[in-house]
Amino acid sequence: MCDLDDTLVPRRELFAEWASDLARRHGRDEDFVAWLVEADQDGWRPRDELFADLRERLGLDDSVDSLVATYLVQFADTFRQGPGVVDALVDVREQGWRVAVVTNGSLSQLRKIAAAGLEPLVDAVCVSEVEGIRKPDPDIFARAARRCRESLEGAWMIGDSATADMAGARAAGIGCVWLHLGRSWPDLGFEPDHVADSFPDAARTALRTPVRPTARVLLVDGRDRVLLFRGHDPVAPEVRFWFPPGGGIEAGESAEDAARREVREETGLAEVVLGPHIWNRRHVVRFYGVLADLRELWFLARTPSFDVDTSGFTDLERETVPEHRWWTLRELEAAEDVLAPRDLAGLVRRLLEDGPPPSPVTIGV
Repeated sequence: MCDLDDTLVPRRELFAEWASDLARRHGRDEDFVAWLVEADQDGWRPRDELFADLRERLGLDDSVDSLVATYLVQFADTFRQGPGVVDALVDVREQGWRVAVVTNGSLSQLRKIAAAGLEPLVDAVCVSEVEGIRKPDPDIFARAARRCRESLEGAWMIGDSATADMAGARAAGIGCVWLHLGRSWPDLGFEPDHVADSFPDAARTALRTPVRPTARVLLVDGRDRVLLFRGHDPVAPEVRFWFPPGGGIEAGESAEDAARREVREETGLAEVVLGPHIWNRRHVVRFYGVLADLRELWFLARTPSFDVDTSGFTDLERETVPEHRWWTLRELEAAEDVLAPRDLAGLVRRLLEDGPPPSPVTIGV
């Protein structure tokens, strides 16, 4: 899935060109162009507000509604693809992916797509004004997937807006690549899976990230404590995070068998009785400089307290997982280190209070 403006098409550049042309027609200088570009707020400012200011500054007789209507048509007709976008879309589709454009805006977004020649290269388009929902609402992503006759499983979102594209992708439980456009990532309490310079770069990044099916087990003892391991990436050892037992599902192995094997290898617990499959989680990680797209199935297992035996660790695990402990709910809620997932305390609280969900729930990173 991809955004439209400043993702598939260079809206910032095109708006600056439109503003320069308007300035020439009205005998205005570059200061006027700079004001108009800033007032546009990268397209986020309501058009009626922008054109009310523009009408007053230029002394125009036309109504604001008339000015906006003319602009929406004329500006949309100037649209073109960004550099390398067509080749990137062709490559993506040749590798079996379907492409949906998910964009906030008016019906003029459809005119932009047509003017840019993108219609033959995408499988579905969802425009917020048409759909009645806007990013970051996860429902618009689900709707786009259905239009492509696909599920959201394994989907990616590429876009330039942290609050609409990336936050929406997080809410929908899909991977996300942020086009930085020279900006720093804002403090939103999460980070995108990848950061890219352009749409072609973002598409290549998403396509080459290996998928790793993974099984994890939330071990809960008789005192409602949860077993977690502390890990770190050798490339960034200052970042500490706590996570439950689990690992990759091997070829020919079921998720349940993988869960039992990982518990045995990582904790020494020879026989674990798996409870229900409670959560699904997707998390793109970089470890030792290598990216992996983890597709995690989480199982609940109740067990008496036991002394953890890590003698089954691999050499890499011994290097990167130096500690383990049982955590109470209160300790989880007061944790200063990063928990995986970050809302583990809230998830455990709901699990203890309400019991396992009737079907697996998709959780965040």
